[in-house]
Amino acid sequence: METALLKFTSVLHDHERDREEAVVEGDRAVLRDKIYDVLLPIVLVNLWPADGEPLDVELEKVRVKAERAELDEEHGVVKLFGDVTATGEDFQILTDSVVYRVTDRSLTSNDPVRLQKDTTDAEGNRKPALVVMGRGMAVDLRMGHMTILEEVEARLHGVSEDFLAAELEEPDGAEDTRDVVITSKGRLLYEHLAHKVSFADHVHVLSGERELGCDQLTILLGESEGSDRLEVSDIVATGGVELNYLHQVARGQKLEWHNVTQTGVLTGEDGRPASMTTPEFEMAGGRLTFYRVNDRFHAEGPGTLRWKATGPEPAAEAPAQVEAWGVGPLDLSSGQPVRISWQSSMTYHVAERIASFQGQVVAHQQSSSLACEQLALTLEPDGGQIQKVEAGGGVCMHDETGEQGREVLCDRLVWDARKDRIELIAAEGQTVSVAVGPHTITSRDVVFNNADRVLECPVAGRLAVRSSPRPEGLGAEAAEAEPIEVVWQDRMSFHQQAAPQASFSGQVAASRGNHVMKGDRLRVEFNADMEPLTIVATGNAVLDVLAELAETGRALPVGRASEGAAPGGEAAAAPGTASVEGERWHLDSQELVIEIPPELIRSQTGGSLSVLRGEATTGAIACEGALLLDFAQNVARFSGNVNAEVSGTLLRSDDLKLDFDDARNLRHIWAEGNVRFAQQREGAWQLECDSAEAIFAAQSELREVIARSSVEVRDERRVLTSQLMQLFLGKVEGEPQPVLQRAVWQEDVLISYVQDERIEGAGDRLEWTRDDDTYVLTGDPQASLRRGALMVLNDKILVDRPSGRLSLPPGARPVRTVVPENFD
Repeated sequence: METALLKFTSVLHDHERDREEAVVEGDRAVLRDKIYDVLLPIVLVNLWPADGEPLDVELEKVRVKAERAELDEEHGVVKLFGDVTATGEDFQILTDSVVYRVTDRSLTSNDPVRLQKDTTDAEGNRKPALVVMGRGMAVDLRMGHMTILEEVEARLHGVSEDFLAAELEEPDGAEDTRDVVITSKGRLLYEHLAHKVSFADHVHVLSGERELGCDQLTILLGESEGSDRLEVSDIVATGGVELNYLHQVARGQKLEWHNVTQTGVLTGEDGRPASMTTPEFEMAGGRLTFYRVNDRFHAEGPGTLRWKATGPEPAAEAPAQVEAWGVGPLDLSSGQPVRISWQSSMTYHVAERIASFQGQVVAHQQSSSLACEQLALTLEPDGGQIQKVEAGGGVCMHDETGEQGREVLCDRLVWDARKDRIELIAAEGQTVSVAVGPHTITSRDVVFNNADRVLECPVAGRLAVRSSPRPEGLGAEAAEAEPIEVVWQDRMSFHQQAAPQASFSGQVAASRGNHVMKGDRLRVEFNADMEPLTIVATGNAVLDVLAELAETGRALPVGRASEGAAPGGEAAAAPGTASVEGERWHLDSQELVIEIPPELIRSQTGGSLSVLRGEATTGAIACEGALLLDFAQNVARFSGNVNAEVSGTLLRSDDLKLDFDDARNLRHIWAEGNVRFAQQREGAWQLECDSAEAIFAAQSELREVIARSSVEVRDERRVLTSQLMQLFLGKVEGEPQPVLQRAVWQEDVLISYVQDERIEGAGDRLEWTRDDDTYVLTGDPQASLRRGALMVLNDKILVDRPSGRLSLPPGARPVRTVVPENFD
């Protein structure tokens, strides 16, 4: 049986609460089996406040309209079909069918659904703020919850640009709002009273240039005071989170975005770190925080970063040059990535392109590494190249590239990559240490101008250059290059071009083998293997050549004279009659030059050579012209007003040459030009000639002295002149040094005694021997000797050296005596 009713109205009650829940109206209704079939129904659902409190949206009713409905009054169920529309004060739901149940005050549907939440502008006009589409719906009118079951697409209109992460500045006149589109395969839960929307299963968010993907997403909504637009206050994304923005990708397990503080926190889970990828680098850490207000992000706790230069291709490889001192924390031209790890934190300022790292920071690039406590990288504006590097706190830089490794220790490092300039600074009371292969530099401040291949130390420091091991087969000599160490008090500059050169100033001291050179300024020139070629000391230049006397028994070129009879008289000594062992040779000049090889020391500004034993000077040679010591040829030369002083004996000449063996034992001495030899004690004798030489036996034992051309020997009692003089020395028991045994004068020999009765002799040859202490004067055809008013002529005349008394040898032909005609 059917009953038709016009202008149908039915009131549905909640009998437990004894209140009216909904009113069903229709133009016509037909009752069939206790079910009303209602045409063009309207269902007015009362929204009762929870616990007596008013609802936030202040809705009294929800109006549901459809083409038809089925009403089950007994069970309080209304099924609506065909263009179903549910309208509240600020929302509207569209679907094909819906079921309303009084008992749980719910609306459900399995059909496609469209939900629209509106806002009202200042003029009272409504406009959409949130539009959600999907399949299937469940609305709990008691709790104010709405669930879209699957295939959800939600569009948030006019959302503030602050939604999600930081972005670059918008161009002038750009909109400050945007639409946000969110899709998910799973359900959407909208909690009306809490202003919260949750999405599940393959959630994807698109907001302008930002994209967010995750497993679950929760958004807290609100409206700004005095604004009609929808605000996103908080976002929580969990499970497989991926945020894309302007070629930046952040990945993690959970992202929390707080709009009030404009802060986002991305974390990992189960040992998997959160990560951030930009065109410049890839970063990973346990907790990444994004700050939109000051445009930066921060990693708390241990993490890693990978950066790779993306600038222009490096220039063609330059011709090979000497492997330089220059060091760099990174090789920007290699195209190889840089990997950085830290233990405390990392912060990246996006606008300034500055990345700061804290706590046991280590940066790796191939075989190079940089370790420190704090590190800051400043990138170029495009992020493709590094502009500046600053490292502090126990900085250690290690590089194994090239033939020689490099290691740097300092407290602070500053690298200007544009200029390729690196400054290394030491902590208070400490020094910087730079080691390149076997070479080292220590100073409080070291600067590398790599572009110009110049190393500078503006303060005191120390340089040590040691030869690298040579390949086998080059011979023993090639492997014995002496190391050089230099200490300075002012500054140092090392130019590393094809011909490396180092300059030092301020009380400079350089040591190499047994050589120690000092000066106000010093310059060292090197070859391509960083072996010293030339050392130049200028300004108060000093060179000490040390001798290992205890092991070698070396003797130095000049020494203490021995006592004994000599042509000049009692206890006299010949020029350089002997040498004594000394500890070092000491040279000083305004400029000294060492050439390595051939182990040659020279000066063009004059100077002096002293032989020292401890602090005592046992011999000295000074000149005003050129000075040369050639240890390869074992020769020393002096020119220009040469003065040699040996234990109170003075030798002067225009030029002086010393010849010695490898142990610095003298073999020969030559004096040329205006030679004068004098003992400085009272009554001592003097020797003058045009040239002289001394010949030595083993261990610098003087054996012979030869004087040539205009030879004159004089003391207070006698004068001897000739064109040639020879002195022969030998060992005498009880004497530590060789003593004079025999002397010979030849050519134009003259001898005169200066006393009351003048004695003068002339001949071709004069001999003296130590045994009889007698002069033997001979001539061809005859020699002459004048004593007082008498002159004796004979082929051989004997003269007692101390007294001047003459005699003839046994068997000599008769003496011829002559009285001069002008004798008074």
